[in-house]
Amino acid sequence: MERSRGITFACDGTARVGTCGQDGEAARLAPAVLHVADDGVGIPVDDRDDIFERGYSTARDGTGLGLRIAAQIADAHGWEIRVTDSDDGGARFDVTGVDSPE
Repeated sequence: MERSRGITFACDGTARVGTCGQDGEAARLAPAVLHVADDGVGIPVDDRDDIFERGYSTARDGTGLGLRIAAQIADAHGWEIRVTDSDDGGARFDVTGVDSPE
């Protein structure tokens, strides 16, 4: 079962943040998947191995720190983060290994 909340940012587009997992007893036994998805231009497959590296940015004035920090937070908690395509054509980031709240 997927639960999402839409968040509209000041920039053009919409991002969805939610969890995927099961309800009830199954949720207690299996880790949840947190996701953030948007309806932007997405991330080319050829770039996906590089986006979590320090300094990677497609913006002229970008620092290249945002996704690196997200990856470090995930790693510090024993989680994994990966990027795929969202249902709306943009990017989707899945964070796995997150324990479900009790």
